[in-house]
Amino acid sequence: MIDWDNCGLADPSQELACLLFEFARGDPARAHTLHGAYVGAGGPGRVRSRGDFTMAIAQLGHITEISCRAWLDPKLDAGERDHQAARVREVVDDPLTRDVIDSLLDALAARTRPA
Repeated sequence: MIDWDNCGLADPSQELACLLFEFARGDPARAHTLHGAYVGAGGPGRVRSRGDFTMAIAQLGHITEISCRAWLDPKLDAGERDHQAARVREVVDDPLTRDVIDSLLDALAARTRPA
């Protein structure tokens, strides 16, 4: 994973949780496959609990705050105002809730359960 938006070191498990939310939310099979490929390739992160999603929660909160502040700027042109509104809409329309987190955790747990 390369995270150019935040460009810094973070706990691999929290980075993996962000990746799972971004690319597998709402699709347990995809979460299972993505996590399996990551682990199979030797990735060090392991998503095991709700706490692993705290960085994603914080990032989404910061993105929403920044976008709301920008949207309120009276000097903002209409195109940029629409862009900022779309960023907020994405978080509001498809939020990272406990249910979403639990669904992802359930998908990952299924990977480790005996058949």
